[in-house]
Order: sequence, then C-alpha cells, then structure tokens
Amino acid sequence: ASGVDGFLIDLDGTMYQPGGLIPGAKDFYRWLVESGKPFVFLSNTGAKSSKGVQAKFASADYLLDPARRVPLEHIFTAAEAQADCMLQHVPPHAKILVIAGGSGVWRDDLRTRGGAAGAARFATWDIRTALTDDEAKEWAASALGASARSTALAAAASQREYQYGGLPLPPQTAAPRLSRI
Repeated sequence: ASGVDGFLIDLDGTMYQPGGLIPGAKDFYRWLVESGKPFVFLSNTGAKSSKGVQAKFASADYLLDPARRVPLEHIFTAAEAQADCMLQHVPPHAKILVIAGGSGVWRDDLRTRGGAAGAARFATWDIRTALTDDEAKEWAASALGASARSTALAAAASQREYQYGGLPLPPQTAAPRLSRI
C-alpha cells in the first residue's frame, strides 16, 4: 500500500457479512488507523445511516475496536448521499414522493442533515410516501405543466408493488439498485 494515498472500503461482503465480521477485518481496521492514511467505509444501502453503521461496528458480533467507536467521519452511506443530493438540488416547496423500504430513517436524516438551512428547506417540502389516484394525477399534471413547483422522486430499493397512473407494476419489475463500489 506504499503507493496508495487513501482507501474507499465497501462494507457488506468486504468488512462484514450476515452474522459477523469477515476474517481479518479487525486487523485491517487496526492497520488503517495506524497507517494514518485517509479512509472511509461506504455502504450502498439506503436503510442505514452512518450512526447505524457505527452502532453495528460497536455491537458484539461486529466489533472492530473495543477501545473506541469507528468515527462517523470514516463512514458514508447511500442514505446520506441521497439526503445530501436532495438538500443541494431539490428546491424549496417541492413535492416529493419517496418510495423506500425500511424504517424511514431517511426522514430524520433529511431533517437533521445540512444544519439549520437543511432543516428549513426540509420544512417547506411536501413529502409523501403514498398518493391516492387523484393526488398522483394532480402531481403529474403539476409536473408536466408550467408550474413553479418542482416534483422530485427519491427511490430506494423496495420489492413491493407500487401504482403509477392507476396501473400496478408487473411483479417482475425490480426496484432500482445501487451498484457496488
């Protein structure tokens, strides 16, 4: 690693797998810290924030360092990338339909990420996780019209069927997935 200046490290299948750490993960983490080289653990899951990953690394089966938690500045997840992107690009007063599996930690991430300015922008958004048929038609007409309001769609992996324009998606339609880094 003498010619390497920093590390971007995937988590699932690289540092851990269901049930615990990958063999050698603790030694690799210790080496990363001791090397002083910059590194960040990356996750392509939208279901967990950096705090969730940090808590996982502090649990018995996934413990990397018994002396201290993995610092949050060394963890970055797809959920945070999504929140950052939305806070930067989605205008105030936007209508947002979020199609997401999981527990909904995304709402807290959006509300708290970006400080006071992010919270203020979040407060102006009309965020929904479901629409009636009439609401979907109204939102579609607004998006297609010359409205000053924007419509944004935030999608995370979900295997449930959702309706669009009153027609159910075919069962074989897969939700979008992020590729591994």
